[in-house]
Amino acid sequence: MGYALAQKGPATAADNVYNPEDGADAYTNASVYPKLAEYTSAARTRHGEDFDPATQPLDTDLVMRLGGGKQHDRYWMANSAIESSSVPRLSQIRQTSTSSSDIPIAPRQPSSTQMMAAFQAQLAESQAQQMA
Repeated sequence: MGYALAQKGPATAADNVYNPEDGADAYTNASVYPKLAEYTSAARTRHGEDFDPATQPLDTDLVMRLGGGKQHDRYWMANSAIESSSVPRLSQIRQTSTSSSDIPIAPRQPSSTQMMAAFQAQLAESQAQQMA
């Protein structure tokens, strides 16, 4: 809940309350809502439908799985709220995982360089189509 509230604006704002029904427009960063929704869904798959992410401790194993590990020394979400010494490394999670694990480990997200190269390739392709 702290992570969600930190992404909604100033703590002194009267409308800065956690509501799981809030949509993406309630957050100051567009990437927050999809992460919260994906984490909540995965946590309910693992812990049961009555799991409330606002009152339960953050499942750091899920954060590592959903984010594909730490990237650039940061967790997928709630980086500053996670004590690194209590989180298993991705290699440890892989060792203890079985093929029937409840939540698979996500592939790493592409770097900004890879994303820029893909964007430039799409741009070049669309320009070529316009010329034809």
